[in-house]
Amino acid sequence: MYPTQMEVNGVIYDIDTNYKTALQCFQAINDKELEEHERAIVVVALLLGYDVPLEDTQEALEKCAIYLRCGKTKNPSNKEIDMDYFQDEAKIRTSIRQCYHLNLNIEKDIHWWEYNELIEGLTEETLLNKVREIRTYDLSKEKDPKIRKQIQDAKDFYALEKEEVPMTEEEKKNIEQFYKLTGYKEV
Repeated sequence: MYPTQMEVNGVIYDIDTNYKTALQCFQAINDKELEEHERAIVVVALLLGYDVPLEDTQEALEKCAIYLRCGKTKNPSNKEIDMDYFQDEAKIRTSIRQCYHLNLNIEKDIHWWEYNELIEGLTEETLLNKVREIRTYDLSKEKDPKIRKQIQDAKDFYALEKEEVPMTEEEKKNIEQFYKLTGYKEV
């Protein structure tokens, strides 16, 4: 059975287990306009409500993080990321409908862990898994340049958008110094 409650500092809280709430947590986590402590408060409030005392936020956040990872204590770090809940939202909905005949527009209360199990259990024939296969396809397997180019074009088309990481001031100065030393002009 999936968890529906969480204990924080001796108090039991009901978890808002709806997958849409978990997705809102990820939106808050990735919101660059929020400070780190604000993100923590938002995640805890979304999952456990507003009754968690401020001094229990850190413990609650640690437990909420495990909940959001579907019970796993750590994120898998060596696995290539081939899906994004937000960028692939339409593909996820289509694939769940295609595989399980569930319409996420109608099925309103799916537990976060079940939502992830549905995604994990999708068959190879579903749209999402075909796209994931393209994203992770090893081009070195292809010897034919035409086929390799077609696959690379598909990989480019379905690539996940990468968030641009802003440069630090030191990195900017190093680049400026490089241009001064080499005589190259910035393009």
